[in-house]
Amino acid sequence: MEYAVYLKFFILCVTLDKKFTNRYIMMKKALIIAAAMAVIPFSLGAQSVKDLIKEKPERAAGNLYHYEAPEKIIDTPAPKGYKPFYISNYTRHGSRYQSGTFEFTRIIPIFEELEKEGLLTETGKQLAKDIQTIYGEHDLMDGVLTLRGGQEQQDIAQRLYDRYPEVFNQPDRDRLFCVSTPVHRVLESLANFTSTVKANAPKLKLTVLAGDRFGDYLCYDKYSRPRSNTTAITDSLKRVYIHPEHFIATMFTDADKAAEIISRPPKPAAPAAGQPQAGGRPGGFQMPAMTPASFMQSVFSAGSICNCLDQNNPDIFHYFTVDELYGMAYCSSVSIYNNYAFSVENQSGRTLTAQLTINDILNKADDAVAGNNRCADLRFGHDTGIGPLLSLMGVEGYDKILSIAKDDMDYWPAFKYLNMCSNLQMIFYKNDSGDVLVKMYRNENETTIPALKTFYGPYYKWTDLRAYLAGKLEGFVNPMLK
Repeated sequence: MEYAVYLKFFILCVTLDKKFTNRYIMMKKALIIAAAMAVIPFSLGAQSVKDLIKEKPERAAGNLYHYEAPEKIIDTPAPKGYKPFYISNYTRHGSRYQSGTFEFTRIIPIFEELEKEGLLTETGKQLAKDIQTIYGEHDLMDGVLTLRGGQEQQDIAQRLYDRYPEVFNQPDRDRLFCVSTPVHRVLESLANFTSTVKANAPKLKLTVLAGDRFGDYLCYDKYSRPRSNTTAITDSLKRVYIHPEHFIATMFTDADKAAEIISRPPKPAAPAAGQPQAGGRPGGFQMPAMTPASFMQSVFSAGSICNCLDQNNPDIFHYFTVDELYGMAYCSSVSIYNNYAFSVENQSGRTLTAQLTINDILNKADDAVAGNNRCADLRFGHDTGIGPLLSLMGVEGYDKILSIAKDDMDYWPAFKYLNMCSNLQMIFYKNDSGDVLVKMYRNENETTIPALKTFYGPYYKWTDLRAYLAGKLEGFVNPMLK
């Protein structure tokens, strides 16, 4: 709806009979906010994905991009008489170290060979040193939350508390119930988040459960059922979007000789304790030879984590042009969308994973609405959990099922839709009559489900939202109960 339409409706409300005044004051407030929200996306929409990457190159990191909090959080006031009483959420872990150092152990020996042959330019030598520095920073820290990641979780928790202090200070709802996968970075995220809430509301009683049982319904990969093999599609996109010629010419004194070395089959090497062998993986699996394009991508992938680190984090992205960053980010977003959202090619791949989470949300919300002692149910997991959840729910931005082969995937940049700390917050309100409304935030921005009409502004009647979500469980059989 265009801003002019909001304005005309606002003027109409002002001229209504006085007996409707109280009702329409509430509506006018929502319209003013809605009009402002209509203008904001327009201004952001004027920037292309490439422009956004040029503005902040680290955005090219995609699902490894640190959390970018809203500059301003807009809270549409609830209808008169409704007060918040319960929160249900899912939060991905915060910024972390690389969960594996395979990219480093594969490209570092190649850099060493290139330097021995005298093929590195001064720029190439510096890049090799920077890659080695990042690899060293990962010593015994693979997959662990960084200090930045902890701070991200603390900040999200503080903003949530500041918006809804009354939820966390109810005498009859003094239980904060949290579940987590058993992965270290997720447990650390939970600890940072809940300690911040507890510091603000010390009377809260905290319950924390973590383990594979909870990972089973939050994100577990064993419930992934890819519908089709899309490797041919993603490979063809890489040929269109990834061009290594400039990068190779910048890094190496002889592009042809460098390409020949890069393309050699990797040599097995004695691995460091607990680390994959250079050029291969544990268990005797030998990786195929690289190409100049895949070598550039490996450097890009290894350096994508730099924006999440606290120290020893040289900027690897400055070695690439904006076009190179955009091309690799585009292909990365396609793969992430195909794996964690619902593409045409792989639409049902993670439906069961999302159904398990929705089932948990509904069961716990039903108990809270009926009247228990919980002020919030908090879930902490991974991109493999929240991506499918938002997709099956059809939350704005996740509501379109795109073809990775045919559609313009600039619609879905991973840095915007599946960055570190990606979160869904569902705030429940009720009035004295017991009617319940729900408002949702994605990454702390008010959001809706385009396929489901709201009751007021961004607010849904719980009965409507519950029926819609329950419909997503059609044919659902909980494998955990077998």
